[in-house]
Amino acid sequence: MAALVAETTAVLRRYLSRSRNRRRFVLARRVFFSFHFQRDIFRVNTVRNSDVTKKGIEQSGYWDHSLWEETKKKGDAALQKLINDGLTNTSVTVALAGTETSQRKWVRYELVKSFERGNGLMTVYINQVKDISGKLDTRGVDPLAHLYFTIASGGSTASIQHAVNGQWAPYMTINATSLPAAAKTAGKGLLSIAARSYDWVGDEGYTNFGKWVEAAATAAGR
Repeated sequence: MAALVAETTAVLRRYLSRSRNRRRFVLARRVFFSFHFQRDIFRVNTVRNSDVTKKGIEQSGYWDHSLWEETKKKGDAALQKLINDGLTNTSVTVALAGTETSQRKWVRYELVKSFERGNGLMTVYINQVKDISGKLDTRGVDPLAHLYFTIASGGSTASIQHAVNGQWAPYMTINATSLPAAAKTAGKGLLSIAARSYDWVGDEGYTNFGKWVEAAATAAGR
């Protein structure tokens, strides 16, 4: 009898362990990080290497500068493919905003394609994170606030405009079928329409990043 109880208990423990692992897998969020490599990579690595960004989160993005530069030699189409592949299976895109992030060509592309696929979006300001020399930086503009969408009357496409020298200029047309519900309801507005922004230092990102990611995913219905 005692042996039977022990065996049953062992089986139950194995089942519960597998169940917990399955729950952890289901709850994991694949997050794409968008940022200005040349100016902010040290700050970016401070964020992505913190313990909180490793709990229940799979990271996607490009930290290998040699890969980016090698792909860049092949032209814009190759870079677009690299980014599109990186966004595959992601549910949240985080703009790690420094001083000049909003002005970066490929950051804008990453954010627009994230919006098109219905990812949850959020901005995390990292200018108060020290760089390799121990210096802070000036707070820049929210990159999501430099992009504006207008859904066409049929609802199948949306035109995107971007801020250029203080004026809105045409950027690209995207598929609107997978846009977040808040964007579809509004019909037009900034890409930050359903996004929240945080300061990594001031809002204690080291402690709260996982909650921010989950909130962004939930707001987008992901």
